[in-house]
Amino acid sequence: MTVRHQLSCAALILASLVGTAARASITLDARADYQSVDPNAAATTLGLGEDNAVFRIYRMRVDMKGNLSETIAYRTRLKADNASSADVAATDSGQNKFIDFAYLTHTLGEMIVTGGKIIAPIGGFESAKNPGEYYFLSKAGTETSPLLWQLGAMASYNANGQRFDVFSTNTSEIEAVGTNGAQTKTAFGGGWKGSFGEGGWMNFLAHYMAEPSVGTSNGKQYYALGTKLGYEAFDFEFDWLQNLYMKGAYTVGNTIETRSAVASLKYAPSKDFAAILKHENSENVLAATAGGDRNPIQYWTTSLALEYKPLETDKFRYHVAYNHQDASRDAQVQTVIVGFRYLGEVVP
Repeated sequence: MTVRHQLSCAALILASLVGTAARASITLDARADYQSVDPNAAATTLGLGEDNAVFRIYRMRVDMKGNLSETIAYRTRLKADNASSADVAATDSGQNKFIDFAYLTHTLGEMIVTGGKIIAPIGGFESAKNPGEYYFLSKAGTETSPLLWQLGAMASYNANGQRFDVFSTNTSEIEAVGTNGAQTKTAFGGGWKGSFGEGGWMNFLAHYMAEPSVGTSNGKQYYALGTKLGYEAFDFEFDWLQNLYMKGAYTVGNTIETRSAVASLKYAPSKDFAAILKHENSENVLAATAGGDRNPIQYWTTSLALEYKPLETDKFRYHVAYNHQDASRDAQVQTVIVGFRYLGEVVP
């Protein structure tokens, strides 16, 4: 089936659902940027990018959600900026990558059951953000972001500001049976998120995911701890992330472990302006030998972003961001991002 046919079928499904379910809504999430990247020679040697400047569509998503009954809801988000029919992995059981996620939820009082291509609770507050909201990802966050949307199921308990999740999904590393994407192993994990405090508010989260041994891998584990504090015009977030990759024998250059400490401070004195300061301190440990001798590389990245919303609807914004990254071996990368974003309902 071609991409055109797939998108046409998706459009027909969306149209029929919108026509029959008055409680459905469609949201457009679009962001376009001009990005300039300026690495020094050491950064290019380290593989941190080439000197370039480019206009790009950073995001183009169509998000539809609604209720099928009083207890059953659905949500689907289509990825319109990268709908390649060839971009299909066995881990997705044949689902084209133009679907970010597509799932049903059944709410039974304080219990919630979710199935489909779910949003798994992986990573910290950084990963929980809509990608259109940030201007760089930490090293550990970059590794976990592809795991956020996987085919699987999740059970949740949500009451009194506390939410507990347990889930199981397909593994990110393919070990397929036949040609239909069936697998012999599954990943599993869990998460907790709690809200506390009066006046200002505070959230804590803890996430964990494990993948079993597949092929040459002896398994993968992902940990996240985070806290978030808001007071008046300020929002502060802090995440500690650790990703472990266990193998019996490594290829030189394979990642053994990645750790990131990520802090973000947002100041929004009014609904039309915000300034965001973000910093990461990361260590990416690579295999220096097949036996797993360690070659750590340090990263320090600081970003300052300014956002301006000229419309009262609060759906459209302009943004400018400057990222400065230092790394081991005297590597340095400077990035400038200028663009705009629209996020809002187009079919309420």
